[in-house]
Amino acid sequence: MNQTSAMTAESIKEWVIDALAAELDVDPGKIDINTPFQRFGVDSVTAVNLSGKLEKWLDRDLDPTLLFHYTTINALGDHLATLVSPAP
Repeated sequence: MNQTSAMTAESIKEWVIDALAAELDVDPGKIDINTPFQRFGVDSVTAVNLSGKLEKWLDRDLDPTLLFHYTTINALGDHLATLVSPAP
């Protein structure tokens, strides 16, 4: 199901928070969107796994190293929102 037409930076950030919390088995409320993924203990396997889940959720091809280029949830969400926003 393609949901990208309704995606915003905020909804993407919320999804990443929930996915990261599930991946790391932590409370989503303890995840700061400005903390680098590396500080959460995200390694290359976790980063590629999250990129793959994002790819499926957004229904578009993404670089598996995305979390290494956009190192916080805030930066990642803002970037992905520009990719999935409908053209004006």
